[in-house]
Amino acid sequence: MLTPERFSMQYLAWARRHVLGEPVEELGSRRIRLSYDSADPFAVVLEIANRDAWARWQFARDLLAAGLHHGTGLGEVHVCPAPHEAGDRVAIILRTEPGVGFELLLRRAEIEHALAGMHALVPSGQESARIDWERELAALGGGEQP
Repeated sequence: MLTPERFSMQYLAWARRHVLGEPVEELGSRRIRLSYDSADPFAVVLEIANRDAWARWQFARDLLAAGLHHGTGLGEVHVCPAPHEAGDRVAIILRTEPGVGFELLLRRAEIEHALAGMHALVPSGQESARIDWERELAALGGGEQP
């Protein structure tokens, strides 16, 4: 769905749980949502459906785009091509604690579609023009926000 300022799509991803020193646990299909809001133009939100709620992760749009071509990401989120999987897949790896992570496998075409929707709202390189820098600086300094 594309609205004037937001993009959001739901997909099915194959999920796996990785724990250091243990066999990989196949978790099956998980419903996920990729969202983008032009008010926060550098960020992508990934939400994963659980039994009664959505787990939420936020990371850089550029990280998602770069992960189509090569492994990228430090810290909690890593995105990379998954060439050993059936079909053209991309892996999003979410690290929840040391030695524990979740791997989501999505079709490359789905990621490309999501990125196209995001770039339709805010083209690459135009993110800074969408930010109210005076408001952001005031918030950092503890001053009044216009």
